[in-house]
Amino acid sequence: MEFRDVTQDLKSDLAKVEEAINQNYKSDLPLIPGISSYLMSCGGKRIRPMLVLLGAKLCGRETDDTVVKHGCAVEYLHAATLLHDDVVDETTVRRGKETVNAKWGSDASILVGDFLISRSILILAEDCERKIIQAVTEATKVLVEGGIYEYTEARNIKVTEKHILDVIYRKTSSMISVSVRLGGLLANATEQQETAIISFGDDFGMAFQLMDDALDYDADETVLGKPPGTDFKEGHVT
Repeated sequence: MEFRDVTQDLKSDLAKVEEAINQNYKSDLPLIPGISSYLMSCGGKRIRPMLVLLGAKLCGRETDDTVVKHGCAVEYLHAATLLHDDVVDETTVRRGKETVNAKWGSDASILVGDFLISRSILILAEDCERKIIQAVTEATKVLVEGGIYEYTEARNIKVTEKHILDVIYRKTSSMISVSVRLGGLLANATEQQETAIISFGDDFGMAFQLMDDALDYDADETVLGKPPGTDFKEGHVT
């Protein structure tokens, strides 16, 4: 079975996550739904919520409202990191469209990113599963540390392979891994199951980002959704 077969099997469940994503950023402040709607409509693979669904199914729990909500929560965290990253990197194009910071300004991008983080935390807190909240907050801490690590070493052409792989693990693999783990925890995974899905998530996250980094050098702009070589120009050695 290829990965696209998995996504096809989860298509109807992912539609439920998409609906939740578009319902849970509501606010009486027009800027929040305006930017959130724009960002979510720009596409994206929805890898993280898909892995929440997959982790739950692998450990015996079918998709229900709680699983869907947790998929929404991890996508909000991911979206927030994109908003913040684009400000730090001064990125103007993502997925073939203007970035939020290019369209609304950096202040708005940061503030709505903060809102999405808070919304994600509220969703996770509704069920008060301590182990889940600990797992997600730890992964978020690791992700932020990865961003800082990458920032402090930007344009350093002497960075080692170990450094690059460490940044990839922190910035991408940690959140991808916790997504599939989240699904397992929702399904009351055994210790053996949890260990297995964490290992899968770590490896999948590393492979996903390594492929994405390679595409930055080799892919067409229509595939990337941004000019090739963007990461390199921004000083990110990959």
